[in-house]
Amino acid sequence: MVNSKGEANSIGFFQSVLALIQQVSQTIDVSRLLIVADAYFSKATKINPLIQLGISVVTRLRKDAVGFDDPIYCGRGRPPKRGKKWKLAQLLTQLENQWQSVTIYGKHQSVRYVSRVLWLREVTRQVKVVVIATKAGPIILLSTNLTLTAGQIIEIYAGRFSLEIAIRDLKQKIGFTDYQMTTTIAFLRFAQLCCCALSLGQLILAKSHLLDWVDSSHDGKNQLTGGSLTRLRRSLCRFVIKQILSQKSAPDTDFQKREDELEAIFRVAA
Repeated sequence: MVNSKGEANSIGFFQSVLALIQQVSQTIDVSRLLIVADAYFSKATKINPLIQLGISVVTRLRKDAVGFDDPIYCGRGRPPKRGKKWKLAQLLTQLENQWQSVTIYGKHQSVRYVSRVLWLREVTRQVKVVVIATKAGPIILLSTNLTLTAGQIIEIYAGRFSLEIAIRDLKQKIGFTDYQMTTTIAFLRFAQLCCCALSLGQLILAKSHLLDWVDSSHDGKNQLTGGSLTRLRRSLCRFVIKQILSQKSAPDTDFQKREDELEAIFRVAA
């Protein structure tokens, strides 16, 4: 997500992102990298540096974007620099529409679209443009990787929102921003551990209705949803504390009678 207050800040932000990508590219094969970004990255000044690094980009274009076919030289005069001009938002009415079954936000649905390989202004390589028909108007996507199908491009871009939610949960619930290491390899290991913790938490929540220790009955007025990582953390904290206390208590201890005392301990620990 980008929240800049001016062009200078935007340039500085992109330079920071580019430096991070270059650092990551030193540890993995850049041909495996795929940048999925919002319309902020749809300008040639953002796409070209990534193309030079050999990194594929999937992003969204503005509705007033235009593209060009390959130039055709008729044999007379100066060779043209560009071919036929297309207003991308109008491609749905100018080209034959196709249907594609895709999975978006966990649901299978069919979308109507058109796809074409075009040149964009100032972009150094041809891109694949996919225009999707929606009730709110056309959505225009592009991919610098021409081998991706239209369905793959649609699903990859739709996955960006799931990634943003995951990053939010990593930062707010898992402690992703609390690292203190300074080397790249140490940070990558920390990031992998955080992602594993998030994945395990989501898997546990998916089966929470089968687990006795995942309980929201003590949340009081602020009932937490079934998919809440906070709910999982509190339930796990209660479970662990109760297990520790039970080891030092008599076998016939009735924890139900001491629930108020235990609740005070749980709230401090949580």
